[in-house]
Order: sequence, then structure tokens, then C-alpha cells
Amino acid sequence: MKIASRRGIAFAIVMSVALLPGCVTGSEQPAAIGDVGASSASNKSCDSLTDARRKLAVEIDDLESGKTAPSTWKAALFTFGAVGAKPYQQPALQGAMLKEREKVLVDMRGRQAELTQQIEQQQCTLEARAKAGAIKEIASPQYDGAYAGKGNTESWCAQPTLSVVVSSGKIDGALRESAKATTFYAVQGQLYEGGGLALQFRRPDSKTFTDDVDAQLKDNVLSFTVKLDLSPKACTYRFAVSRTPTDRHDGEVAASTKAPLAKGTGESDVAATGPWTTRATIVAGQSVGSCADGSIYKFDLSGQTLTGANENGRMFSAPIADNGWVDTTFKSPTGNSFQITGNAKTRDLTLINIRAGCCWKLVPRP
Repeated sequence: MKIASRRGIAFAIVMSVALLPGCVTGSEQPAAIGDVGASSASNKSCDSLTDARRKLAVEIDDLESGKTAPSTWKAALFTFGAVGAKPYQQPALQGAMLKEREKVLVDMRGRQAELTQQIEQQQCTLEARAKAGAIKEIASPQYDGAYAGKGNTESWCAQPTLSVVVSSGKIDGALRESAKATTFYAVQGQLYEGGGLALQFRRPDSKTFTDDVDAQLKDNVLSFTVKLDLSPKACTYRFAVSRTPTDRHDGEVAASTKAPLAKGTGESDVAATGPWTTRATIVAGQSVGSCADGSIYKFDLSGQTLTGANENGRMFSAPIADNGWVDTTFKSPTGNSFQITGNAKTRDLTLINIRAGCCWKLVPRP
């Protein structure tokens, strides 16, 4: 009888406290989220709206992924005397908990939608402005290339690093909280008119992009400020990273890197088709991870197609422009994402490990 009584009390607690939305273990619900309503939009700044939505998105992600649980779960387990028990050991309580968690998530998603509506009404973000028709997405090649470098932050924080690739208006890469960090925030984004960038960040071990911030691409420099931590002493990361200097879409390259000319030929006869071998030499100033020299790569230029391979076999096959320019991304057999850019006809190629932030010059071997 005592056990049955505890079970009834536990179920009552679960179902009654479930009516109190947004209660998540380990996170205090901010007033900026808890009292958001359509009528209060005019009283809230864009910063408070976007900050509130960002924090709520993280809480939803944590709850959906199982990193946290509604606090009512703990109350029920304590009352039931089942703290530390596995779910299958308490089947009656498990069903009530899952139902209660879904109610909490529905409420949180509703408040997230309210915040998004207010953000769009005030056109607080580039994405919101684009949705309103104020600006347009673009895919201009003038912005394409790899951007990598170190950022600035508070004295108590490790120096962050960034490595992203812009290609046809899309952004892909990684932000690391230090040069030696093994985990990273995945970065993706969209390019808009005037060089504006809407960036999104996915936290380590997460499946959802929760953090968003607007950035600017101007004069070959990508700049933005972001805070990716909800703690009181969180680090604020400020970036202004430059595009790699080898990224020249007019096909021109430095004289020192051009392939040898055949005797009696002119500039237009530089580099023929055929195979060649290269060694990857790290470009220290453009690499932000723990990178090293080493790998041997083989290339073959046949007509308008460049094929690349390493010791593990074929990596990619990509078309080149009339002037020899190639810019393509591919995945290695281990799943790492790479980008290769440069002029295939002059054999001036650069290889970038997008996630790791490593940049190599592919130096032709005799």
C-alpha cells in the first residue's frame, strides 16, 4: 500500500507541475522569455528579443537531446523514492514523465514562435529583413574563399579561432574556443546583399543550430561578435579574419608559384594538362588548428577536369574554369570536409580542412 500511495503522489506531482511551463533543470527562466507576448513587442529591443530567443533555443535543444530534464521529473522521482532508477524499472512513472516533457516542449516552442514573430516585425536580423523583402540573398563569387584566424576575448578566456569557407552565398566551417580545442561549434550561414552574413552555430555534441548572429564581409575581412555561453562570466568572441591571399578568382597567381615555362613559350602557355604530384606544406599564418606538413597528393588535369587523389585513393573530380580556376569541396574517406582552391593550369593550389582550420599549400614535386 505504501508503494501504491507513493506512485499516486508521484503521478499527481508530475501532472500538476506540468501545468507550469518552461521549467528546465539547471537553467533559470529569464523574465525576457517568461513574459513575452504580442502586446509587449514595442517595449523590447532587438537585442533583448534575439538574446531571449537564443537562450530559449538552447534550452529546447538541451531538453530534446536529453542533456537536461524538466525539474518535475526530479520531484516525482524523489517522491517515488526512485532517484537513480532506470526508466524501465518504473514503467508507470515513465509514461507520465514523457507526456509531461512534451507539454513543456510545446509551450517552449510556442514562446519561441512568439519571439520570432516579434523579431520579424521589427526586422531585427538579416534573415528577418530578407523575409520582409528589404534585402536579398546573393551568391556573388567576389566573396568566395576561405577565412581563418584568431579572435579576441576577455582576459580569463582562451583565445578562440575561426575557420570558414564562403562558396556561392553559403558559409560552412567551425569556431573553436582555443587553437587546441578538440570540440568545436559548427558554423553555417547565408550571404546577403552588401556583404551581410547571417551565421548560425551548432554546439558540440548537438544536432541543432541554436545560436545565431549577423556578421559582415567587407574588404576581404569577415567580422562579427558572438557570445556562445549562458553563464554569468561567459566569454564574448570578437572576430575580424581575412580571406586567404591565394583566393584569386581572376586566375592570376604570384610569379614565384607559377609552373615552369617551356623554352620559347609565352605566358599564355603556362601549365599543360597531365599528372603531377604535390606535398602539402602548412601555411602557418592561415592555420588555426594543430596542423602539420606531410601528405602527398596526386593531381591530373585532363581537358576542363581536375582529378585529385591521395594515398587512400581518389578524392574528387571537379570542373575548372577557362582560366584554370577551381574551387570545390569534398569529403575524405574519414568524413572530414575539405576545400581545394587555386589555378589548376598553373598548379597553384591550396587545400583547406574546413573543420580543423588547417590550410596547406600544395607544392609541386619534381
